Amino acid sequence: MTHLRLSVLRGGGLLFLLTMLLSGALVQAQAYKHTPEIRAVSIIDYPSRAMLIWNEHRKAVRYEVYVRGFGDAWAPAKKGGKAGWYPAEAISWHRVFDLMPGNKYNFRIRAFNAEGVATDSSEIFRIRMAPCWVWARYKATGALWSEGNPDDPFTPPPEWAHVKNTINCE
Repeated sequence: MTHLRLSVLRGGGLLFLLTMLLSGALVQAQAYKHTPEIRAVSIIDYPSRAMLIWNEHRKAVRYEVYVRGFGDAWAPAKKGGKAGWYPAEAISWHRVFDLMPGNKYNFRIRAFNAEGVATDSSEIFRIRMAPCWVWARYKATGALWSEGNPDDPFTPPPEWAHVKNTINCE
């Protein structure tokens, strides 16, 4: 009878120890509840590039960026595209290349702490890249594409309608 009690105590002790270890791991994983937020996407410098900017979190050691385009090379992989998660270039920003002018894109980010625990991904940040006629107009006149017609900045005036969208607008 005494032997049985000792075994139960040892088993209970082991169960208690495992519970404490696992709950400590869960507390540690839950302590990283930061959800990153994309602060800005800069698309003014290049017709086929975007720069995502966010505030770094003190516990984050790396970030990943999700890119998805509509009707181009950044379509989902099952449709032959390269949409997906990519390692961020830096702790608070990332540049995305080969975006098609005139197309729409969704971006998200997620952070990882030193233990490799990921945060929830950010809310979707949606943009539409400026069409190539915007860049041609800017180069020719120095006028920004949204000036003069802020309600419909993507419909080209007749004199710029001939400019086709290509990577880098060349």
